[in-house]
Amino acid sequence: LRLRDYIVVLLIPILAITFGFLTAIAVGLFAAVIQFVLAYAKLDAIHLKSTLVNSRSYVERADNEEQVLESYGNQVVVIELSGYLFFGTANALCERIQLEIEIEMIANSIKWVVLDFHRVNGIDISALHSLQRLSSNCMSQDVQPVFTGLQSIDGGLFGTSSDKNKTMVFETLDSGLEFIEDVLLHRHAEDIDEAENFLNQLHKLYPDVDLAKQMEKIILAEDDVLINIGAPSNEMYLLMSGQLRVDIVNSNGSDFPIAKIRKGALIGEIAHYTGKTRSARIIAQTESEVLKIDAFQLDQLNISHPRFVGDFHKLVARHLARRLLRVTSQLQNIGL
Repeated sequence: LRLRDYIVVLLIPILAITFGFLTAIAVGLFAAVIQFVLAYAKLDAIHLKSTLVNSRSYVERADNEEQVLESYGNQVVVIELSGYLFFGTANALCERIQLEIEIEMIANSIKWVVLDFHRVNGIDISALHSLQRLSSNCMSQDVQPVFTGLQSIDGGLFGTSSDKNKTMVFETLDSGLEFIEDVLLHRHAEDIDEAENFLNQLHKLYPDVDLAKQMEKIILAEDDVLINIGAPSNEMYLLMSGQLRVDIVNSNGSDFPIAKIRKGALIGEIAHYTGKTRSARIIAQTESEVLKIDAFQLDQLNISHPRFVGDFHKLVARHLARRLLRVTSQLQNIGL
């Protein structure tokens, strides 16, 4: 025990003898509360601070879209919080966040600040008021506040994602980041001639090859499973329309999303090339259309377009290398 703990232990029986048992209990409880507040206030409520350059949504983007997000990602500050937010920590936390925003505004033109609460255990009413003041301060500086992971709190306290000039609230950090990424890409659409996804790059190389005529077409309804965990990896897929989600099974045995796949992406290539069984489940988030590519179909294309298969494999290798470089860069940026 620390010295102040010994003092409280000795003080309680003295007070009980002098002033009575109830008085001693009240003083003991008050001292415990004060010690808790002082101890918890010293804990750092900021788990991680980053920008959109190294904190991204699960959506797999085309190469030129990634370049735009890297160029303008410093406009978005992402702060992940943790612990319990109450009157002993809220004001200091909000002042620190405000200082972080002002520092970033000097170095970069900040347009968004994202606060994620999914690691926060609880928030009392005084902390909510402090967050509302922080939100108002951000908007007065032309910075859009975004709160994510507030499932246990009424989002009406801050507005919704569709409200203008209010704090935007999203269920998860991923959904908030995805929204901001889409907004940034829309604002800087002039920097993107055409999404450099796998399908578009393949079409530029071989505009006369109609893959839809060469490959088997599969139509998926919402929530249909395209690939299951443990399935053999005999084929790859090209997403022609719709959106897919990639899930893995976490340590608790429940599905955990790790990626969202949009039109033009190649799917299932890693397991196909390594010969391993599927390590993830791929599910249609919307009605989707995919083309199935297997070894036989590639051999058939090799007859009619001899260079096609070689360039196809080169393009796959290039996309895998760029994906690895992006992941490595993001890990380095967060200090891992």
